[in-house]
Amino acid sequence: MKKLNNKGVTLIELIVSFILVAVAVIYFYQTLYTVKKLYSKSQKETQEFVDKTYALRIVDAYIDDEAKVYDSLTNNTLTENICGKYFECDNIKIEDNEDNNKMYKVTITMENGEEVVLYKYHG
Repeated sequence: MKKLNNKGVTLIELIVSFILVAVAVIYFYQTLYTVKKLYSKSQKETQEFVDKTYALRIVDAYIDDEAKVYDSLTNNTLTENICGKYFECDNIKIEDNEDNNKMYKVTITMENGEEVVLYKYHG
């Protein structure tokens, strides 16, 4: 029987192994990029949610603590006393709720143009 001499790696084997490693690295990079993009998006959405919640809590506390008589609240008063002082917003508007006369509708217009609505009960 003739013995085979397998002492080295052929050029074809090296090329195939480099191609396999390159393909694996490309897929790994794509996965990392996708995860980074999703993480950034979720972080941004979470921050927007926190900002809206903070805005609603500030307006709710202001209405409860500072203005006991709801009729004395004006849109200018709310905007001047809250926007820029506690968080960044363009406008705060308070109006009667059309569906329920025991509730006020407070609309906060954020800097990006998005509106956040708070329904406030006044008994």
